[in-house]
Amino acid sequence: MRLVDAHAPRWLHDARELLDALIGESTSLRTIAAAAGVHPVHFAATFRRFVGCSVGEYARRRRFEHARRKLAALELPLSDVAAEAGSADRSHLTRTSNGLPE
Repeated sequence: MRLVDAHAPRWLHDARELLDALIGESTSLRTIAAAAGVHPVHFAATFRRFVGCSVGEYARRRRFEHARRKLAALELPLSDVAAEAGSADRSHLTRTSNGLPE
């Protein structure tokens, strides 16, 4: 996942931090765009341009990375990690992680 470069608007940096802080919580593009103070369509297009993926894909990747770190550290059982990452259960976590890059 490409990092936001220095030419990205400040609100985009703040929006990514908000998305990262809300791992495991259900939120909408409209909510994040409103917090950034921009129209949802502009937010989605700018996000994709600077980050290299959609907002939804970014959120899924971040949730999966979070779950992978928890599992690697053996901190919690898989079912607890899945719930913390915003998945309905273990099988949902597994299904949604398929196809994500390593």
